[in-house]
Parts: sequence; structure tokens; C-alpha cells
Amino acid sequence: MLFKNPHNRTSRLLGLVAVTALALGGAPPQEQHIAITSFKGEVHFRSNVDWFSLTVELDAVGGGGLPERADVRPDGSFEFHGIPAGFYHASIVDDRGQVIHRQQLAVTNGQSPARIEIEDAPRQNFGVGIVSVTGLRQKPPAAAIRSWRLARKASEKGDFQEAVSHLQTVVALAPDLPAAHNDLGAAYLRSEKLGPARRELETAIALDTNVAIPHVNMALALLALGSPREAEVEARKALRLDPLSPEANYAAGVALERADKSTSEALRFLDQASERIPQALLIEARILQAKSRSAEAVDKLRSYLLRCDAAQKPRVAKWLEALSVESMPN
Repeated sequence: MLFKNPHNRTSRLLGLVAVTALALGGAPPQEQHIAITSFKGEVHFRSNVDWFSLTVELDAVGGGGLPERADVRPDGSFEFHGIPAGFYHASIVDDRGQVIHRQQLAVTNGQSPARIEIEDAPRQNFGVGIVSVTGLRQKPPAAAIRSWRLARKASEKGDFQEAVSHLQTVVALAPDLPAAHNDLGAAYLRSEKLGPARRELETAIALDTNVAIPHVNMALALLALGSPREAEVEARKALRLDPLSPEANYAAGVALERADKSTSEALRFLDQASERIPQALLIEARILQAKSRSAEAVDKLRSYLLRCDAAQKPRVAKWLEALSVESMPN
């Protein structure tokens, strides 16, 4: 997740965008756990679902690193190697990067394969990443699927220009698929091409209004374009579709903060997002500092430092040091 400095609007936002590129939370420091050689499991659907690719992502409860990923084999099995023991959030993710199921798992040495039961096929409403009915009815052609996979790999490497190229191929082959336009819009946004990003996201929303993530990405694009009030509208649309979405809550909180509206509501949204999106803690700290609630802002920054990447620590540590002095009683 990108966050270059607290005054750079675009860099503050672009690390959040892209269903294909989100990496929120992850494994805590490994010295706190006992490493195991492998962790096996099986995914079972109770109804017939025509998924062309699934991935299992493990995020350690409490955060602290990057998610672990493993592909689901055609028989529904998956396997991780060298996973630290502990408690994890397990997400089942389709090839468009959308979460279709999430549950908590305990990983221990020598355990039997975990069984992940998914009651029904994903339905309308995004709800923690559930794809809409429109998306289910449209299976992309094989060539589009291949390009989609290449785009995901490029995005995971941080090569968003290459991701854009592959996703342009996907859109050309499957022009009526909302998720393709969303992912291309998100890749444009990560590449800081805000005009093309907005156009693709508008197309994604026009094709299917019942999915939250395109509205979230549109909100982030509008924030990067300096339109926080329009961004708030899109973020609230996303929240109506998925009230618990960390991304939608984050976008709503940032939009309200930028528009200087209802900071108490902004703090509520950001607090909802912060478990999965540590970046929200920084926005909370800035709001609290502006409201002369320095001690609370210090707590937010300390929480952030426990979860952020090493590269981000020096800047935030300096902010924390200055704020700690400010919050000391006279």
C-alpha cells in the first residue's frame, strides 16, 4: 500500500485501489509463531458454481505483513508451505480478485486438511467481495481469462503499465463484463491515469450498479481528481451495497475529511476500516490532531507503527515524536 507523505493526495489513495492489487493485513512477525511445513485444505460448494479460477488468501488475525496465497486445484484442494502457526482470516478469491467467501481458520502443526464449506453460489450485492448475478452469467472467453491472470501477476509485482495492457485485452474480448472494466479502471488509477480510470469505472458501474467495489474505486478516483463531495456520493453508494466493506468505509471517511464535513462520522467510517486498512489510522490521527485530541492521535499512530512496512516507519515515527510532545501535560 502506497503512502508517500500526508500531503500527497494521489499517493495516499492509490495504494487502496484495485481489486487485483489489494494487499491488506497479513502474517504477524514470524518469531511469534512456530513455522510448519505445510497446511492443506479443501473448498466445497453446496451448489453448482462455474468458477474458472479460485485462490485462497490467508491473512493473519491482527495483521502485520502480506497475505499468503495458494491456487485452488480443479478438485477443490489447496496447499500452503512454510506457513507460521496461528489464527488466520481465509478468503476465497475469484480470478477477478473478488472475495466470494471469508472465514477464520486455525493453523497448527500436523493438522488434518481444513474444510471450507461455501453454502451457496455468490449472489447479488458485493458483501465482502461477493460478485453480482450479472458477473456470474458472463463467463469470459479463455483468451480473456489468460490475459486476466497475466494482469493479476503484473499487478502483484507492481507493474501497473503491464497490467493495463493485459486488461485492455480483457476488455476488448469481453466488453460487456463489468469486472473487466473495473479492474482496468483500477489499474489506470494505480498508474495515475485518472481520466481513463474514471471512464472505465463509469462503464463498470453502468453495466452493473449492484457491486460495491467499482463505486469504491470511483470514489478514490474522484478524490485523486480533487472532488471529495462527488467521492462521498460514490462511497455512500458502495456502503449501501456493502456496509461492512473496509474499502467503502475508508473511501467515505477520507471523502468526509477532505470535504471538511462531519469529522465524527469520518472517524466512525475510518475506525471501521482500520482493522483491514492500516492507512485509515493515519487519517484518523490527522483528524484527531486537528481537533486538539493529541493523546488519541498518538494512540492511532502507535497502532499504525505496529502494522506498517519498514519503509514507512521513519516518517510516521517523526510525526509521533512531535505529537507526543504536543500531547504532554504542561
